[in-house]
Amino acid sequence: MTKVFIDGSAGTTGLRIAERLSARPDIELLTVSEEERKDPAARRARINDSDVTVLCLPDDAAREAVAMAGSNVRIIDASTAHRTASGWVYGFPELSADRREAVAGASRVAVPGCHASGFCALVYPLVAGGILPADYPLTAHSLTGYSGGGKKKIADYAARTDGAAMDAPAQYATASAHKHLPEMAHVCGLARQPLFNPIIGDFYAGMLVCVPLYTGLLQKAVTPAALYEYFAAYYAGQRMVSVREPVGNETLYANAYAGRDDMEILISGNDERVNLFARFCNLGKGASGAAVQCLNLMTGAADLAELHKPATGSWEYPLYMIQYNFDDSRIGATIEAYMNGYQDPRRGKYFVATAKGEYHGVRTGITPTSSYADSEDLSRVNCTNNDNIMWMTPAEAWFLRAEYELRWGSESDAATYYAEGIRTSFSTLGASGAEDYIADKELTPGSYTDMVTGGNSNQSPLASIPICWKAGGDFETHLEQIITQKYLAMFPEGQEAWSEFRRTGYPRILPVLVNNSGGKISTSKQIRRLNYPSTEYSTNAEAVATATHTLNSESSNPTGDNGGTSVWWDKNPRL
Repeated sequence: MTKVFIDGSAGTTGLRIAERLSARPDIELLTVSEEERKDPAARRARINDSDVTVLCLPDDAAREAVAMAGSNVRIIDASTAHRTASGWVYGFPELSADRREAVAGASRVAVPGCHASGFCALVYPLVAGGILPADYPLTAHSLTGYSGGGKKKIADYAARTDGAAMDAPAQYATASAHKHLPEMAHVCGLARQPLFNPIIGDFYAGMLVCVPLYTGLLQKAVTPAALYEYFAAYYAGQRMVSVREPVGNETLYANAYAGRDDMEILISGNDERVNLFARFCNLGKGASGAAVQCLNLMTGAADLAELHKPATGSWEYPLYMIQYNFDDSRIGATIEAYMNGYQDPRRGKYFVATAKGEYHGVRTGITPTSSYADSEDLSRVNCTNNDNIMWMTPAEAWFLRAEYELRWGSESDAATYYAEGIRTSFSTLGASGAEDYIADKELTPGSYTDMVTGGNSNQSPLASIPICWKAGGDFETHLEQIITQKYLAMFPEGQEAWSEFRRTGYPRILPVLVNNSGGKISTSKQIRRLNYPSTEYSTNAEAVATATHTLNSESSNPTGDNGGTSVWWDKNPRL
């Protein structure tokens, strides 16, 4: 367990960090009383009792706290004090290939400023790639929610201290001396600070940073499409930074990412002038979310819910072992039919292509022969023996929200979260083309052709649902879309996929061809539960009898301890 002390936990950023960490079993939060908060000795003791101290303080107080800390205490500073200081790592892991590792191994990390986060996300890659000259006369505009001003600004907006004038956006820091300017220039390697225009709006949280460029002044010829490709490749595989395809004349709302921890990069314009946008939450990726991201890297906490390979001892990744040691597994026919039908860009992330550059699998419930193991026309899962075991992906959370909204909330919100689930899956895997995929109205799941034994094929399309969400569509179609895309996003979580199928009936799957259950298991509904093991019968027979009786009362057809008997939650009347 990591001991964490938040020095300045009463401020906006500190409170949000504390909220994020309070329920985590891997974190022990050290605290000081209200009376001790201004006691240097008490603060010094907590700092040096901690493994990591997070500073949410004014600059001078942050410097004072660092001086109190022993060399064994790791510091994350959310103030401006150390963002350009020697010996400190700038806490934006996605900026360069080595920065993630640098943050993970650092003893001193400076959390980026909110405006600077968006600016650096746009400018740093262009300078690093030789596209933007270091002496380019940059301009930046940034629209932020008023929570970025801390407790005082929040109180001012609540009280409308300037009256009706606060209903309108307001430009501030007009003397061109904003505190984020030094880190913007320093981190990006610029010869001069940009002309920066920050604007505060009458909304609580959210941020939209814009950097306009004349393409003729760049070192390489670019178009919006070329810049999209460049940024998409630059941030490929990053879970907290995603890149959308050029947006044209779309209206961009600065609060669209409020409450989130990720960032979206967008490009618009033409061959002569382009606008680069970074949209995120000033309290998320721009503050507390960024601090927690750095903390997770420094403590080894994962962005994904995974079982990690141990540092010492033996480790066998199950899918690798089954496929390569046992030579006993290939990808499934059901997921093949969906992903090939959708021409899904994630196929290459999940599967190993055949020599023909195709993806083909094996149907469940066939009579296997050695020909399947010998075939070069079947795909294996793309994995190594060093992979971690996945428990839950970020995309699953969005699909859960989408299903909730579909059942009990707003269809429009369900559509939003559905698209975000797909987008997050693509981003997590480092796959491009998410926006085209989400908008596709034509492609549907395909049929299945057995590449070894043609008689095991299924020439009818597996399902008829498109990818694109149609507003006003019926409930079942939307539910099928959500669960199907969730199924595709959670690969290779087979247990979770099975549970979702039992609960909802989706995705539609290819039925087994050989049913050896003697009628106890439905070919269409498939296995509903696992039998009690034989050891339970020999050592716990009375409890097994009671449990079997309960099963019979819950599911009258079939009955008994077998794979076709439904359990208490498996009650979907449609199935």
